[in-house]
Amino acid sequence: MKKNYILSKSISLTVISLVCCLAMAIAAHGLNFNWIHFTLASILTSMLFSFLGFIVVARENAFNKYILKAIGWLLLLSVPFLGYFGLTKFYWYILVPTQPAIDLFQASFDGNIFCQPHRVCLRCAANLDCPHLFLGCTLNLKKHSKMKRIVQLTVADLKKIFRDKTLLLFLLTPILLILFVRYFVPFITTRYPEAAEYHVMIMMFASAQTAIMFGFISSFIILDEKDENVLQVIRILPITPSYFIFFRLIFAALFSFAGAFSMIAFSGIAFPGWSFAFLLSLQYALTAPLITLVVSTYANNKIEGMAFFKGVDLILLVPVLSFFIDSWARYLFGIVPVFWTFHSYDQAISGNDFWLFFLIGSVVYIMVIALLVSQFRKKVFDR
Repeated sequence: MKKNYILSKSISLTVISLVCCLAMAIAAHGLNFNWIHFTLASILTSMLFSFLGFIVVARENAFNKYILKAIGWLLLLSVPFLGYFGLTKFYWYILVPTQPAIDLFQASFDGNIFCQPHRVCLRCAANLDCPHLFLGCTLNLKKHSKMKRIVQLTVADLKKIFRDKTLLLFLLTPILLILFVRYFVPFITTRYPEAAEYHVMIMMFASAQTAIMFGFISSFIILDEKDENVLQVIRILPITPSYFIFFRLIFAALFSFAGAFSMIAFSGIAFPGWSFAFLLSLQYALTAPLITLVVSTYANNKIEGMAFFKGVDLILLVPVLSFFIDSWARYLFGIVPVFWTFHSYDQAISGNDFWLFFLIGSVVYIMVIALLVSQFRKKVFDR
């Protein structure tokens, strides 16, 4: 029965993965690729990561610990990409299961590549325990001055982040992303000079991701507080819901501003100037409150929160596609606030209509955040 359960889950996840992979391949290359190689690579890779997920989750009873270990395995299995990009010889990774997957995916678009045969074997733990989430959350709120309450809330949040290894990892992710853009992107550009044309887009994406991470952290702190009914206790404490929401959004926005500004200023590519860097960072910082409000309003727990985060993160990056559309249809992406930030960045580099896009974007951000604040008050505080 347990084996059938694991197999059924793997098959359903693999089918979904295959459909998504084919959709991306067709969107990017049309029908001009080897369907057999691509389908085989998609199926085997999906099965590999599905079984790996079962192995990891079978040993953990907390969602945060599972995410932390899963990220570690993903990083380890991504090492063969060093060979793909020419940093090392590919045969160093011949025993890593993802190396044959990379070979098959490459063979799908390059019929001349020679794919080494590999055999991959995984043993999957059969005893799956239901994760039990127990996450501590303490908030020492007393009747003091507003400044002291802000300090107390900030200290409590920072302690929570540093106690939680998953949140700490996401706190360090912007630093890793900055180092990646600073050193790896120029290296790739020296090997593939055509990549220089996409430096601005890379910076748009990287700056957005850096800012978004802090929204993720803030939203998960609120979900912790929802799990422990801290938000219900706030009703009888000397702190208003509006004050609580304001603090949470400012907390996320300030860290996001610092992350986005560091990315733009120190990445070493597509630098628009200090004044534009400051203004762009201000607008990027607004993505963190947006993420915080969406996830904490509509998710009931951290598992749902992770799903919402992935979905919103994807939606916020979709406006990059507008740069590949030359007609008025590109402005249909304008309903997503980050669209205006991306185009503000582009205009800051090209020196054209920066202020137009920046001002419109600021208005769109404020409208969306105001709507989400209203939804948060109704769903969380029943007001």
